[in-house]
Amino acid sequence: MKAKIAVYNMEWMRDLFEEDGSLKTTGNDGKRSQQLAEIVQAMDPDFLGIAEGPNTLVNGSKTATIQLETWVQHFLPGSPLKGIHGFPSSGQQELCALYNSNKLKVLFTPETKQGQRFDEPFLTDTTNRLIKEQYEHYRPPLELSIIGLNDQLFSRVIIAHTKSKGIFDMVDYARFEQISQRDRLKLFAECLSIRERCDDYLEKGQQVIVMEDINDGFDLDFYENKFSKSAVEILLGDLWKPGFV
Repeated sequence: MKAKIAVYNMEWMRDLFEEDGSLKTTGNDGKRSQQLAEIVQAMDPDFLGIAEGPNTLVNGSKTATIQLETWVQHFLPGSPLKGIHGFPSSGQQELCALYNSNKLKVLFTPETKQGQRFDEPFLTDTTNRLIKEQYEHYRPPLELSIIGLNDQLFSRVIIAHTKSKGIFDMVDYARFEQISQRDRLKLFAECLSIRERCDDYLEKGQQVIVMEDINDGFDLDFYENKFSKSAVEILLGDLWKPGFV
């Protein structure tokens, strides 16, 4: 089976909806939705991973899935695209996806490793001191299974929007340094957690795709040089295990 897999950061898509989850169809927000819809239509994806999608509330009064499907029905009438989301995040800018329901089935399939889920705290060693610290994902990565209409697994997908390393408060230099190092280690921790899950899938002989907004690069700034690693390189895996890269 062939499928067109795409990814798109919608940039605060929650602003395109009212507080109650109803769709804004006029003004600048309506115009922006129309522009986004034209891009999605031109991409014509079978699967589209989305970062910064509409919010999901813990109480279930509104979800990214319902809002996405409302958006599709209005701005892409007749489209077979359906929505899906996972664990609600503690913040905003939800992780979600759209998929062509005429060609694929997509399921939210959160895995566990020794009882560990992406919406739960986890322990990992970010400093190579053989001491594990406790972290948690600010936005729990979205784990999905893409299944063909023949009911065969096509691929696992992990959509992630990891910790921002930006500092937006007014602080002195010493505090800036402290926060910068803390945020970078949290970013590393989240990517270590995701990479461990990728290895779990690969050990089962399953394909896995990781996509979206990682907030880091390849040895491009002071802190990546300071720690001798970057979040993206952590996700890429161990060069001594080329079959898993």
